[in-house]
Amino acid sequence: MKKLFFFVVMVLFSNSFLLSQVAVNADGTSPDSSAMLDVKSTTKGMLIPRMIISERDNINNPATGLLVFCTDDNRYYSNTGTPSLPEWIAVNSQWTTIDSNITYGTGRVGIGTNTPEAKLEVAGDAKISGILVASPRIYLVENNIQETISSTEWADYMTKNITVGKDSSNILFIFNFSHPYEFNSPSIFWRVGINETFSNPKFMTFPQGNRNILPGGFSFLIQGVDAGTYLARLQYKFNSGGITFSPDYPEESFNSLIIIVL
Repeated sequence: MKKLFFFVVMVLFSNSFLLSQVAVNADGTSPDSSAMLDVKSTTKGMLIPRMIISERDNINNPATGLLVFCTDDNRYYSNTGTPSLPEWIAVNSQWTTIDSNITYGTGRVGIGTNTPEAKLEVAGDAKISGILVASPRIYLVENNIQETISSTEWADYMTKNITVGKDSSNILFIFNFSHPYEFNSPSIFWRVGINETFSNPKFMTFPQGNRNILPGGFSFLIQGVDAGTYLARLQYKFNSGGITFSPDYPEESFNSLIIIVL
C-alpha cells in the first residue's frame, strides 16, 4: 500500500513539474509569467552548448531556432532553416558599436559577393542619397563566323539584350574581328544601336584579295541612355558585293563584341 501511495505521489509531482515554469536563481524569485525558463544572477552567466563547426553541422535534424556557440570562430549560430534543411546564420556580428557609429576594423565588406577584393565591394547597383549609382555591366558577345555577309541594307550582325541601371548612362561598344576572306566590295559600313536608336555609321575599306586576313575593329560610345532594358545591335551593310569568309583557317578567325554599360 505504501509503495502504491508513493508511486501515485511521484506521478502527480512529475506531471506538475513538467507543466510548470522553471526559475533558476539564488533568492527564490518566481519565474516571469512569460518565461518557461527564467535564469537570474548578477554574478554568473549562462553557457549554451559549445562545439566546433563540424560538430554543429553533424547535429541530426536541428530544430529551427536552435542556438549553439562555435569555438572555431567564437560566434553564436542559429538555425534559421528547417530541421531537414538547416541554415546556420551567425548571430553575433563583427561590427562594433561606438556611440552612434558602427565600425568594422578588420577584413573586407562584400555586398552581393562572398569574395570582396577591396575594403568595400558592391556587386551590383547602390543608391546614395536617393541617387542610383549603377556598377558597370559588361557583356561579351561571340558570334559564329558567318560564311557570307552581303546585305546592301542594314542587317543585324550581333545582338544582345542589355540592362541599363540608371538614367543618363553611357554605353561603350567595342567590336574586334579577324577572318580569312574573299572581299568583293570596296567598302563596308558598321553601326551600333539600342532598340531602334542607332549611332552614326562608320565607314571601313580594305584591299581586295583572296584568302587574306581581314583584321579590324572599332568602338562606339552612346551617351545619355535612360534606365531600362534594350536590344543592343551591331549592324552592317555594303554598297555592293560582300565578304565570303574562308573556312580553311578557323584558328585564325574570331569576332567579338564587348558592351560596357557605364
